[in-house]
Amino acid sequence: MVMHTKLNNSTINEIFDNNGVYRAVQTSMTCNLQTVVARSFDLLAGEWLLGVFKSNGGTVVALRAVWTTAIFAVASVIAVSVFDPVRTGPLTVNSARGVLWEVSGSIVIFLGAAYVALYARFVSQWGYLAGLYNLIKQTEATAGSDKKIIAQWKAGYLEDAENLHLAAKNNLAPVLHAWVQDPDVIRAYIKNTPGGSNRLRRLRSMAARAYEEEAVKWQ
Repeated sequence: MVMHTKLNNSTINEIFDNNGVYRAVQTSMTCNLQTVVARSFDLLAGEWLLGVFKSNGGTVVALRAVWTTAIFAVASVIAVSVFDPVRTGPLTVNSARGVLWEVSGSIVIFLGAAYVALYARFVSQWGYLAGLYNLIKQTEATAGSDKKIIAQWKAGYLEDAENLHLAAKNNLAPVLHAWVQDPDVIRAYIKNTPGGSNRLRRLRSMAARAYEEEAVKWQ
């Protein structure tokens, strides 16, 4: 009887596996968990601010540093209030103020460290795009360069600028505005970039808006 039960369970698992149902459920649960974790960390890290301001920069870096520090401050106050054996009774506004004052030194250090880390990342990303642009133009100016390869390179640059939240920067407006209208670049972008034509339409809109904003400054 026991062997019969095991056989049935094995058979059921085999059927599920053969039909792809069991694996599909496992994959779906894993993907959902990964999505929840990723979005939670994006929220804590202030990634949503990049969507609000459309592009990374000094303002976003400062606001993200303040946001993450505020979360750290709240977590510190709660942790000290709960785990400090000297403290008794429920957490009140007055006790929270006292704890906040005690951990204020750590909060200031965290704020400085968060700003430096985020700004260093921004500078690194900006430096990467600047270096890549110079390399593309240098290669393009070389005799016998392949126009199709250059177009693919430019399409990759556009995708990188978008992924790094720098496509809407006014500093890049002239470059992106010109490249998103190049037929060879357009074909390479649509062919090789996930989301192809839909992403290109959004990118062209951002580039045009940034270009117009930059042009207004010089009128």
